[in-house]
Amino acid sequence: MMNRERLIVWIERLSLAVLLFLLVIIPIHNFNVEWLMGGVLVLVSLRIIAATLVKRLILPWSRLHWIVLAFLAFCLVQLLPLPFSAPPWSFGHSFDGLPVDPARWSYLTVDRQATVEAVLRLALLVAIFVLVPILVRSPGRLRLLVNWLTGVGFSIAILMILNRFSPPNQPLLGGAWPLGFYFRRLEYPGLLEMIFPLPVAMVFARGARRDQVILYGFAGVVIGVVVATAVTQGSLMVLIAELVAFGLLSASGRRPSRSLSPRRARIGRLLNTIGVTVFIAGLLAGVVWTATRPISQEISKDVEEELRGLMAIEGQPVQRAEHARLVMWKNSLQMFAEHPLVGVGWGAFATGYARYDTAPGFRRLRAAHNDYVQLLAETGLIGGALLVLFLIALVRLSRCGWASPSPFGRSVALGASLGCFGILVHGLVDFYLQSMANAFIFAVLVAVLVVVRQLDAHYGAGRDRQDTVRR
Repeated sequence: MMNRERLIVWIERLSLAVLLFLLVIIPIHNFNVEWLMGGVLVLVSLRIIAATLVKRLILPWSRLHWIVLAFLAFCLVQLLPLPFSAPPWSFGHSFDGLPVDPARWSYLTVDRQATVEAVLRLALLVAIFVLVPILVRSPGRLRLLVNWLTGVGFSIAILMILNRFSPPNQPLLGGAWPLGFYFRRLEYPGLLEMIFPLPVAMVFARGARRDQVILYGFAGVVIGVVVATAVTQGSLMVLIAELVAFGLLSASGRRPSRSLSPRRARIGRLLNTIGVTVFIAGLLAGVVWTATRPISQEISKDVEEELRGLMAIEGQPVQRAEHARLVMWKNSLQMFAEHPLVGVGWGAFATGYARYDTAPGFRRLRAAHNDYVQLLAETGLIGGALLVLFLIALVRLSRCGWASPSPFGRSVALGASLGCFGILVHGLVDFYLQSMANAFIFAVLVAVLVVVRQLDAHYGAGRDRQDTVRR
């Protein structure tokens, strides 16, 4: 009996170690699915062994799980052979190079290989979403996960800052690194946008221990500085939106404590004001120190590009207008209008967009620079309806976390939900969630909200006293 219990403990620890390892290696191997596939297979195998030993399988479930599984099932339907022709494209040949034959079996997707790859990535992310609440079942493990996420974000931010001060001809993060790491500065702002609210919430929502407040605050400043000075201008807007949303949620959720005397309450408000002032001052100082480009100039260039796109939409001849987001959105919505119910296929946007591209010659556009427009083009009204249900369920789950009786639980829920909010807002003008690393962190943050809810249901209001002892 003791040997079996000891084996179960080791399996639990090994599973958690594999999850933490994935949180480090996936950002390094951003577009390499093999690492995540291997990690998911190991975690599933360990869970099967553990379930066999304890003779039961616990699956923390929520409405979000049903929604993402329904979306995954719909994407699989797009891969099924159907006894009717493909949508009436204007090409003389189908996308696999064969002549169009209305009698042959076809698919709902216009690029089956691309959809297969996209469905595989989606299935792995769904698996992570299911596995994280199973592995993180105590406040101690949740605190470890939050600390690990903060440490990963802080490490990436430090590397990006050092890279800015390295010589132009010898960049610190240039070229291939060990373990296949290749630095892509355009991919990491989205990842840091999601992690940034975690240390901020731990400090100002009183979820951090007293000996960790300075560490969380410093990590939040460093990550925020990198986000504010990122190559993409949308990151600065997302940072501001996250801070504003955090202030509004904190103000609306703050309740006066009857146990505090008026004097202690005034001291608490004063300390909180000083902390906010120091944090904002640190952000501004870091932006001034590390910014290597005039942000206003980059924003004006972006606005100029969109004005060219607007003029092109109105029928005026403009050079390079096809690179403007407005033109991409217009063409993508036209694609959706011709395939309104099921779209052109999950992950098949690049193939389908060629028919609507206004640029001379063939240009393979990877993304529409708007995740919502692209999702409509790829999955139609069915995918759009499931997205709306997902967002509604996510808001409800977030509100449950904000009402947690534990300050630690409230802080984690606030940080995780604001991280999801930031990347979803950025999805209006970019496509960061199409990066495997960013989508992986997003899935973990959503799973963290499920963890907070299940911990509240298990430990209840007395969890505050047990945050430091339960592992």
